[in-house]
Amino acid sequence: MSEKTSMIEIAKGYQEKLVEWRRHLHQNPELSFEEKETAAWIRQYLKELDIPTLDHVRGNSTVGILKGEQPGPVLLFRADIDALPINEVNDLPYASKVPGVMHACGHDAHTAVLMGFADYLSRHRELIKGTVKFVFQQGEDRIPGGGRYIVEDGVLEDVDYVVAWHCAPEAEVGTVIATGGPKTASFDNFEIRIKGVGGHAGFPFRAIDPISTGALVVTAVNQLIPWTVDPFETATLIVSRFEAGKQSAHNVIPEEAVIEGNFRSHNNEMAGQIYERIKETAENICRAKGCSCEVVKLEGYPALYNHEKVTAYLKECLNREGIQAVSGKPIMGAEDFAFYTKVCPGTYFNVGIRNPERPETNYPPHNPGFCIDEDVMMYALGTFLTAYRELTDGALDLLKD
Repeated sequence: MSEKTSMIEIAKGYQEKLVEWRRHLHQNPELSFEEKETAAWIRQYLKELDIPTLDHVRGNSTVGILKGEQPGPVLLFRADIDALPINEVNDLPYASKVPGVMHACGHDAHTAVLMGFADYLSRHRELIKGTVKFVFQQGEDRIPGGGRYIVEDGVLEDVDYVVAWHCAPEAEVGTVIATGGPKTASFDNFEIRIKGVGGHAGFPFRAIDPISTGALVVTAVNQLIPWTVDPFETATLIVSRFEAGKQSAHNVIPEEAVIEGNFRSHNNEMAGQIYERIKETAENICRAKGCSCEVVKLEGYPALYNHEKVTAYLKECLNREGIQAVSGKPIMGAEDFAFYTKVCPGTYFNVGIRNPERPETNYPPHNPGFCIDEDVMMYALGTFLTAYRELTDGALDLLKD
C-alpha cells in the first residue's frame, strides 16, 4: 500500500456502500448468539469476494482469510455483529423491523466497516503482505461472549496483532480515540447464598437469622475496595441485590438470603484478588454468625489492554493521514475484545459518532434512541486502512522493544 495513498480518500469512496450495508443490518437486527441470518448475509458477500472462510469456528461467527503473495505478519480485524433486546424509538426510514430488537450499540456500523475493509483488500490483493483475518463475531453483548469462543477455537494461534473499533458517543465524528495501556475494565459477577435456620419472631434465639448476617456481609463487602486496592489503581464493586424473606408473614425469620453484585478492574490479577476477598469475607462472617454460605463467581470479561507503543505510533500515523487521533481515558465498561488482547497484542480504537448539529447523536449506547452520524464509518474504515498499512510496513517492530 503506497505511502502516498490517502486512506481517508479511499474510505470516502466506500461511504455510499457503507451506509447501504449498515442500514440493511440496522433494519434486520438479531440478538446475541442468534445472528443466523446476519451471518448468512455476511458469508454470502465474502463468497462473492472470493474470500475463503474457516470452517471450524462455532456458532454464527465468521472468519474470512486473505493470504498475500508477499511475506508479512498475520493481522486480525474484528467486528461484532449482534444487536440488543431494546425497542427502537427512532423515527427513521431504516429503523429496526424487529420488535424489541435494535442495533443500539453500533455493531451494524462495525460490521459494515469490516465488510468495506475486506472488499477493498479483496480487490487489491497485490497490497496484501502476509495474511489478513476478518472476524465477524457473534455475541459480544452477552456472557460468555463470542470473543471467548474465537480464542478457544484457535483463530488467534498464529496472529501477530489484532485490531477493532467501537462507536464513541463521547467524541465528535471525525475524531479517533487511540489510547495505549488499559482501555476497558474486567467485569465479573458474584452471588452469595447464606443459609440460616428459619424461625418465629417470638423466639429469635431458636433461629439463625440470615438477614442480619447478610447485612453484615453487604457492609463488609462494600468496603473491600478501600481496604484492599491501591488508590492509584482502578476497581469498582457494587452489591446490586439483597433478597430474603419472600414469605408474606411479618413474623417469620427466613432460612436463606441471597446477595448479588459486580466487580471490575483494569488489572486482571487484581480482579482475581478482589473475588478471593469477597469469598473470604462472606465465609468468615457467616461462620461467626452460625450460618453457612456458598460464594459463586460468574465470570464475565477480562480487562482490555492496548499495546502502548504500537497504539501510540498508529495514533501519530492517523494524524499524519488527516484523521484527528487523540488519547483518552480508560473506562470501566467492559468489552469482549479483551479476550483477544489477553492472548495477543492489539489496539481497540474508539471513533466519534456525535454531531453537535444533530442532537439525536448524543444518546449513549444501549439506549432506545441511540443514533450515529454515519460519517463515522468513513473515518473508521480510514483507521483500519491506515493501521493495516503501518502494521505491514514495520510498526510491529515496536513489539520487540
